[in-house]
Amino acid sequence: MVSLIIFSGVTEPHGDPTPFIVLPLFLMVGLYFTFGRFFMAYHARSLTQYYLTERRAIIRQGIFRRSEQSINLAANSEVRLAKARDGTGTIEFGAGNPFTRMMPRSWEMGMTASRSPAFERIDDPDAVYRQALDLGRGGGAR
Repeated sequence: MVSLIIFSGVTEPHGDPTPFIVLPLFLMVGLYFTFGRFFMAYHARSLTQYYLTERRAIIRQGIFRRSEQSINLAANSEVRLAKARDGTGTIEFGAGNPFTRMMPRSWEMGMTASRSPAFERIDDPDAVYRQALDLGRGGGAR
């Protein structure tokens, strides 16, 4: 069926140009969902900035529209650390939705409102985690 639609414009000398418009758009969307989303996620992570102050954890992120999220460490109920095999780690602040924790963060596709704020794939996550816990208890900066 698809081959009939694609080749119908090829066989007729003055056929409908729609397949030549639809096919490239279809291929571009398919390639984005297959490969492009990983490049976009990598680019978004490269633009993300994390700050840990005496009172707050701050996350600045966004590709097309920059946003800033601030978490009060003293009022935060929960801090979780998840380490990866490559030595990086993710530190989540707050309880978040238990159902979204079942999925990897890379699958969220626009579900950021239900996720707890996090420092994602950071280097030396153990030191940052300890520092966040100390600052949340009022221990001061190291």
